[in-house]
Amino acid sequence: MKGVAMSFSGAICRVIVLTAAVVCGHDDWKVTCSPSQICALKGSIVQIKCSYTYPSKINSKPTVVEKKFWFTKEINGNYRDLKEDERYSNRVNYQCINNACTMNISNLRKSDSDVYKFRFTTNLESGKYTGLPGVRLSITDLQVQVNITGSTDHNQKRIKLTCNNKCQLSHPVSYIWFNDKRKLNVNSQSYLLQTFIATGKYYCAIKGYESFPSPAVYAPNIPLLSVIPSDEIVEGTAVTLNCSSDANPTAKYTWYRQNGAHVQKPRSETQRVFSSIQASDSGWYHCEADNDLGRIMSHSIYINVL
Repeated sequence: MKGVAMSFSGAICRVIVLTAAVVCGHDDWKVTCSPSQICALKGSIVQIKCSYTYPSKINSKPTVVEKKFWFTKEINGNYRDLKEDERYSNRVNYQCINNACTMNISNLRKSDSDVYKFRFTTNLESGKYTGLPGVRLSITDLQVQVNITGSTDHNQKRIKLTCNNKCQLSHPVSYIWFNDKRKLNVNSQSYLLQTFIATGKYYCAIKGYESFPSPAVYAPNIPLLSVIPSDEIVEGTAVTLNCSSDANPTAKYTWYRQNGAHVQKPRSETQRVFSSIQASDSGWYHCEADNDLGRIMSHSIYINVL
């Protein structure tokens, strides 16, 4: 098995490529943690395992391990045991047998993404050791990807929803889909919609972790129009028309204007900005919000330039 040697704080560490383990040691001191990188789902439980060795005697004095713990930060030689860190309160426990220790972190949060290091101390002042470089933990949450895959003869869109996370989970999982709060009869990673406009909010979860679903995706709500200034509009002044809609994915906007029989060519922009509005700009204005899940028009407002 081939490895890559690296030096950490005077010790020689070998990253075993095939097993992704980290082995750090100097003389008879050594910490082995496997794997060196872990990716876990928000809300789940993760295990970090480390084993250690140490000399039986230091300067002819017997060595006795007194404390074993994990930490993430070291400040001025002080190492804070995760069990004493309020961020991990009631979420961390250690299980140590002989020279092997396992740490469990439950109810994982995005803020738990960090590098975790194992340290043990002995009855002798010189008998303290930290395993470097540690184990990198990444916490991922679910995201729904939206893709248009085509359209039908009736002009309905085929919309593919895919439940993704940013890393490969270490074990097979089952996916669950919801429309609003209604559970759908779909157990695959993808869900196919065939519609003009998606109704309700769609989101996914992993079976067993339904309390940690993805953010919902949904078609735009009816856009809201606003005009600045909101009182009388006088020719030559600056005027801004805003269009906004709650939507996920984020909506794109198209503006429409009609003055009598004249219909202005649509303009794609979130705002209509007039640096010096003219009487000829008077008319009815409305906007359209759209994303891959649907589109919807706003109500119209009349701009009367005095």
